[in-house]
Order: sequence, then C-alpha cells, then structure tokens
Amino acid sequence: PKYFGIAGNKDKRGITFQFVTISFGNVGNIERAQKDRSWIKKVRIGNLEKVKKELRLGNLSGNRFSMALRFIEGVTDEQIKQNVENIKTNGFVNYFGMQRFG
Repeated sequence: PKYFGIAGNKDKRGITFQFVTISFGNVGNIERAQKDRSWIKKVRIGNLEKVKKELRLGNLSGNRFSMALRFIEGVTDEQIKQNVENIKTNGFVNYFGMQRFG
C-alpha cells in the first residue's frame, strides 16, 4: 500500500474504474499475479506503467458518471427529459459519507 497511489475513494456499490499508480516495484509482477487462478476476477488491471510521482488524494480533476434509469413509474418521458436537462445544466449533489458508502 505504501507505494500505491490513488486520487480518490470509490463508491462501495458502483461499477467503477480508477487510475492507480505504483512508484516502486516490478510492474511485471502485477501482470503475472493477475493471471494466477487465485486472482480476484472482479478486479482488472490494465495500462500498467511505472511512475516517478504517485497519485495522492485530491489529485482529481473531476468525475464522470453514467446512470441507468430503470422501472420508473408515475412520470412521463417528457418529465424525465426535463429532469435530465436540469441535471445537465445545474449538476447534482454528489453525497459523500454514509449515503454514498453505506
């Protein structure tokens, strides 16, 4: 953990990806470990390269989100479109804490 850097925390329930840096060690060892049968299949690592300066919390330049809306009842397509446009224009509150990490 000492030599791995991340720029932010991930949502506990989301399907996410994140840049992670390694400042010390052999990238080839990580590539080989990923091929081992004991590797956690839900975790995929790619685009490996060694860096001189690892990422730190706060190094983010922003976030992007994709959302899937399913089983919506009681509203019209037009209302959904209006709400989506409102989010595009005004954004939305990105909760941090128990609401997000549950």
